[in-house]
Amino acid sequence: NLSSQNLYQLKSAYDSRFILDAANKTPHQGSNISVWTNNGGSNQKWYFAFNDNTGYYTIRNAANQDLVLDASGVSPKVGSNVSAWTKNDGLNQKWVIESSGNDRNAANPNLILDASGAKPRVGANVTAWSHNGGNNQKWKINAA
Repeated sequence: NLSSQNLYQLKSAYDSRFILDAANKTPHQGSNISVWTNNGGSNQKWYFAFNDNTGYYTIRNAANQDLVLDASGVSPKVGSNVSAWTKNDGLNQKWVIESSGNDRNAANPNLILDASGAKPRVGANVTAWSHNGGNNQKWKINAA
């Protein structure tokens, strides 16, 4: 179980040097999410808050705790961008964490966090994409 009091990093299963990163040292609403090498910044650290009523997680950025991981659109589609956005309790801001390493979007459970490209590079954009089994779509959650 993930504790809402602890900080975590999401490491790419494709390349463990890559972690989920919100653009800017202090992200602002709309800051893009990409994969980047670990620099120890709070913009690369996340809090996971579990909602017992829905069974979903809200993933909040440590550098700007007003912002959460958001798949764009009320009902995200394949390729919807993932950014840091002000929490509004929409399902597009809630995630299902699976032991397989796939993190599914609650608004569209067919979509998971995806580092763009079968072999993503540093700076690869993160979107909501159809599950294809690639390691660019699997994440390891580690204590920060």
